[in-house]
Amino acid sequence: MAKRWDVLTDAEREEFLSWLQPRLLSGVQVKSRVDIDITHDRRAVRRIIAMFGEVGWAHKVALEELKREVGARIADVQYDISSVPRSGDKIPHVKLLDVQSSRELSLADEVFTDKVLVIDFWATWSGPCEASMHASHEIIGRRAGEWAGGVIFIAISLDKSAGTVRERARERGWENALHLWCGPGTWRSEAASTLGIDGVPFMLVVGRNGCVIYRGPPHEVELEKLVDAALAEGSAEQ
Repeated sequence: MAKRWDVLTDAEREEFLSWLQPRLLSGVQVKSRVDIDITHDRRAVRRIIAMFGEVGWAHKVALEELKREVGARIADVQYDISSVPRSGDKIPHVKLLDVQSSRELSLADEVFTDKVLVIDFWATWSGPCEASMHASHEIIGRRAGEWAGGVIFIAISLDKSAGTVRERARERGWENALHLWCGPGTWRSEAASTLGIDGVPFMLVVGRNGCVIYRGPPHEVELEKLVDAALAEGSAEQ
C-alpha cells in the first residue's frame, strides 16, 4: 500500500529515491523538501516530495506509466511535469479554429501533409508579437514564389476571441498566413496546454514528415535556412 512521504523513515525515503533515480525520464527531476504551512497562526511542518520538469511528446505514455509506478509506492507525490512536442516528435492532434471560415482544423490533418509548417503563436495584446508577425510576413512576401505549395505559414492566436484576431490580421495586412484560434481558455486551452505554449511570441517549425524540427522563440532561429533545409530534405526522401 502506498504511504505518505511525511510518515516514511529516512531509510525508507532513501530506498525509494534509489529505486526512482534510474527510472526517471530525461528532463524530469525529483526533490524532497520541507514544506511549512502557516494558516491562522498555526505552523504545520511536513516533508513532501515533488517531481517536476518536461518531457517530449513521444514519452507521454512512459511518463504516465512512471506516475503509476510511483503512485503505487508514495501516496502524495506532487507532480509538475508537462509532456510537449519537442524536436523529433510528431505534431499531436489538437483542435483549432480557422478565424475566417470558422472551420475546425488540426495541425495533423491531411491538408498539412507533406508541407513544412511555420507556426507563429501570438496574441494581439503582445507588443513583441507585432515584430515577430511582421518578420514572418516579410518572409512570406519575399519567398512566396519559391515556397509555393511546399510551405504553410500558420498564426495561432491565444486571444480571447476569434473576431479580435480576424480584425487585427486585416488591419495589419497579415492575411497571407492561415490564421487559427486556440479556442476558449487562451493559455488553458487544449491547444496551448498540449503544445506547451506558456509565452508569446513562440514558434514551431514542422517538417514534411509531420515531426517538429524547431521549438522556441522566433528570434533564435534562422528561419529561411531552416525551411530551405527542410524542403531539401523532404525532396531527397521522395
